[in-house]
Amino acid sequence: MNQDTTGRRWLDALWAFCTSVRLTVVLLLSLAVSSVFGTLIPQNLDPALYVRQFGLPLYRIFVVLDLVDMYHAGWFRFLLCLLAVNVVACSLDRLPGTLRILSGRTAVKEIGRRRPRRGEQTFSSALSVTDLCERFLPVVKKRFGAPTTTTTPQAMMLVAERGRWTRIGFYLVHLSIVLLLMGGLMGSLFGFDGSVQIPEGETAHMVRLSNGGMVDLGFAVRCDDFSVTFYAGGRPKEFRSRLTILENGQAVLSRDIVVNDPLRYRGVNIFQSSYGMLGPDRYYTGLQVTRDPGVWVVYLGFGFLIAGCYVTFFTSHQRLVVEIVPQASESLVRVSGSANKNRTGMQLRVQQMADALSASCRSRT
Repeated sequence: MNQDTTGRRWLDALWAFCTSVRLTVVLLLSLAVSSVFGTLIPQNLDPALYVRQFGLPLYRIFVVLDLVDMYHAGWFRFLLCLLAVNVVACSLDRLPGTLRILSGRTAVKEIGRRRPRRGEQTFSSALSVTDLCERFLPVVKKRFGAPTTTTTPQAMMLVAERGRWTRIGFYLVHLSIVLLLMGGLMGSLFGFDGSVQIPEGETAHMVRLSNGGMVDLGFAVRCDDFSVTFYAGGRPKEFRSRLTILENGQAVLSRDIVVNDPLRYRGVNIFQSSYGMLGPDRYYTGLQVTRDPGVWVVYLGFGFLIAGCYVTFFTSHQRLVVEIVPQASESLVRVSGSANKNRTGMQLRVQQMADALSASCRSRT
């Protein structure tokens, strides 16, 4: 029994840690500070350049802390994973209450108990509760939404809701954050950024990475031709490479590339980045070669972020309550409403609804 209690306490403590807002703040601040270091300290340069710019002692500290290749460092990936866990845990923690709201299982007595008094509009009518209910139903349905009618010992209530689905805006934003983090991690773990120099007429299938390693593309790239044009002052105007992709020695794709117009093949992006001379009338082309398998996950995350922000900031969940209370010689009508956003606008809607209901009492059927 004690072991079960201890285990439950550990689980509760772990869950409280994962859903903590303090953890979110600490992680975001840590990522912000580390990103500043990643911006101020050039990434993946030659060690001699770091020593020349910062000195040997600082360079050694940078290497120990993985600040020269920070975005591929294990501690940076750990921060991203922990933030993703924190976002998912916070979403799950709020899920039961959100599902209850989305399903519309809120008890009428709970609505009556929590019925907002601020902005409440009241008026009286000589009509009976049943007559008022028959007149109010089409008005509420037309101006707000189909209401649910419930009778309590004290009154008859008409409850209508609109925009219940907008509660998912919170989850769309959280989902977008998780997708952005996943996309970044996928690119960090499975992507690469390297370069290769290919003389005209020659082929290469290995790329040198920015951290000094090598990677095999799984196919070969041949530079069939290279050309460069110059401005009158001698500056290069355009340099162009005609490349051919080879699979098992067979050409499968050929096209020209220029700066900012890359060749893309099997998830690999080949950019024109530089060129040089190897001798009289012979050039080599300098190519930047990248692969980022998480880029479409990042794009999807931005899509959910835009949708989530729109739902969160420009839509709201509104509830209208019309309570008809029988009295000695008349009926008292109370109109109130609530909204999770734009409460001032909801109060104006309540006023307009009360005016419409009051007018329906005076109209003849």
